This record gives sequence, structure tokens and C-alpha cells, in this order.
Amino acid sequence: MTPGGAILILAAFTLMFLLNMPIAFVLGMTGALGLMLCSPVPISTYAQVMSTGVDSFPLVAIPLFVLGGMLMGESGMTDKLVNFSKLLLGRIRGGLLLAAVATAMMFGAITGSATADAAAVATILMPAMLREGYSREFSTALIAVAGCLGAVIPPSINLVVVGYLAGVSVWKLFIGSIVPGVVTGIGLMVISYFHAVRSGYPVSEPIRRPQAARVCWEAIVPLAMPAIILGGIYSGKFTPTESAAIAATYAIVVGVVRRSFTAKGLCRSFRQTASIAAGPLLMVSTAGLFSYLMVLLKVPQMLVGAMLGLGLGRAAFLLCTQIVLFIIGMLMDTLPAMIILVPLLFPVAKSMGIDPVHFGVLISFNCSMAMATPPVGVALFAACSVSKVTVGRVMKPMLWLTAYIFLMVLVVSYVPALSLMLLT
Repeated sequence: MTPGGAILILAAFTLMFLLNMPIAFVLGMTGALGLMLCSPVPISTYAQVMSTGVDSFPLVAIPLFVLGGMLMGESGMTDKLVNFSKLLLGRIRGGLLLAAVATAMMFGAITGSATADAAAVATILMPAMLREGYSREFSTALIAVAGCLGAVIPPSINLVVVGYLAGVSVWKLFIGSIVPGVVTGIGLMVISYFHAVRSGYPVSEPIRRPQAARVCWEAIVPLAMPAIILGGIYSGKFTPTESAAIAATYAIVVGVVRRSFTAKGLCRSFRQTASIAAGPLLMVSTAGLFSYLMVLLKVPQMLVGAMLGLGLGRAAFLLCTQIVLFIIGMLMDTLPAMIILVPLLFPVAKSMGIDPVHFGVLISFNCSMAMATPPVGVALFAACSVSKVTVGRVMKPMLWLTAYIFLMVLVVSYVPALSLMLLT
């Protein structure tokens, strides 16, 4: 391709991005334009490349995991998780903050979506927090960050996409993300506790024994869902896609047995599933054209050569990569950022001998946690919308939590054991 053609493609990409065109169309149109300029092929080839991009068994897990989470929410099981979290952590000072983090972690093990996680936890817990005098700003920021654990702790849509794009086992990525997600959640609880002590938040009234027994009994059903998913995947009994189908089936059976579904509610769940899952799948499809163009232009090979030419070691490469990913994650939605960067960065990481599972977990972790940071923090916007507070008002606590997020990104980067200990 001529320099003029490369400049034209870059200009088209930048212009469409600045015009706020949906990123799926930006990737598809840029890829099509580039292919027209550098390799004239029949239009039918474009359709073939796009259809091949989503003709993948692992990607079926995305709508199935989303459907399972939507159905569990429709059946009222999320309330049971909240009550269980309150029972375990409510007697600690600032227990509602700790319960919010625990609920987000458990709910994330069902839905795999940061936005849904943050919105659900804020909807359920924020009224109680405000009644007991908790800071609206800190609570909102905490829920936004904790909600991002829904995209870190498996099952995770982001991990499915990374595994597909990088050719890494989704099963291994799921297992590798468990410890980083749990450690991050525990750290958020510690921060919440010290904030509660400093702010003088009250200790909630203990739940009486008969009521506590009922709360534990009711929590068994929703807790069984992530247990079945992760237990089956970890034991090798079924693949992530099969576990997604089992999760959706389990959610339907629970709703039918408990008679907690209505025809309207079921239709709403299926409609929301289609709306949520269509975005990632469309982006993967149109990104196929963009990736095809990158391969034809040998961009990954040139990037590998440039990195090796700079003489960067593993530590420097990881640091530069995480800074770039974190900044891009603050400016772009997670999935487009990963779809663009994963095919470019993985060849470089492979050439440096970095474990592909560790690097895949790291990319997903970085981009997922960046969903809580402005200006394009969708989890933060969801939490602020439910809490009825502006993003500007939560910026002060968000700065401290953002520093913690980046600290955890560095820990996951330079301590591979966190991602690999359950795989050894």
C-alpha cells in the first residue's frame, strides 16, 4: 500500500471515530476501504470474512451467559445474593460497602457484564446505604469499580473475546482470572473498611438466627449457578460454551419451578439478551475485515520488529502495554479496544516469551477495570445514573480507587503466579 493510501485509511478511521460512529461500523468500513486500496477482491469476500469471524463455537457462550444472568435477575435471585452478603458482612463497620463488593463479585460470576453488575448492585443497595448515612459519592464510585469485577471474574464476555482473538483456551483464561478478581475484590473491601472507620459509619443490626437460616437457604439456589459453571469448567467436565448453555438452562428451570417468570418478563429477558450480545458479536464480525487488512499489511510483524528493535525487555514492554491499554480503556469502550489491540500485541508478547494465558488475563483485567474510569467509563455512568449523582461529584473518591486499580494492574502484570497458580 502507498503512503497516501495508509494516510487515507488512518484519516477515515479517525474521522469516523470523532464523529461518534458506532465502533463496529468504524472497524468494518475502515477494513473495507483498506482492502479496496491494497488488495482488490470481490465484495463476496468481505461477507465471507465477516461471517467467518463469528462462525465460532466459543462465541456462542456470549449470548448464553448473558441470558443466564438476565433470567436469574428476572427471577429475583439477585436479591437473595444481596441478603446473603449482608448476613456475612453486615456486622462489620461499613458492612453495606463490603456487602456491595461481595454481591458484585457473586453477581459477576453469573452475568459476566460490568455494566449490568454495577447497575444491579446500585439499584438494590444504594437506598439502604443512603438511609444509614453512607456517602453517596464514595458508595457510587465503589459500586462502579466493584461492578467491573463482573467482567473479570469468570464467566466473562471479555475473556471469551480475548481467547477467540488470541487463539488462547477460554477455559484457561477463565481459571486464570479467578485469583486476580478475588484479590482485587478483597482489596476493595479493605479500602471500604478503612473508609467506614474514618467516616464513623454505623454497624448494622445483626440478623437473628431463624432469619439467618432462611437467608442461607435462599442463597443456595443462586450460588449454585456459578458453582456449577466454574466447577464444571475447572474439572474439565464441559467447555465454557457448554457451561453457558447449562447456566441458561439452570436459570430457566429455577424460574419455572419457583413460578417467578411471567410471559412479559421472559420476553424482556430475551430482548435484553439480544440487545447486549449483539454488540460484541457485530464488533467481532466487522473487526474481521480490519484484522484481515492488518494481516495483509503485515502490521503485527512490523510491530514486533519495532519493539524488538527498541530493545525493550519483558518488564518494560509490560509497563508500556499496560499504560497504553489503561489510557485507551479510559477513552474507548472495552471490547473495541481489545478487538483492535489483541491481534497486534499478542505476537509481540509471544516473541518475548510471555505466557499467553497470563497476557490474556492481563489485557482483559486492564480493559475491564478501566470501565469504571471516565471519560468513557460505562460502569461508572451506570452506577451514577442509578444513584442519581453526577460523574463530577464522584471524581474525588474515584481518583483514589483509580490509583488502586492501576496498582492492581501492575501487580497482575509482574506477578504471573496470580494468573497461573490454579493452572499448575
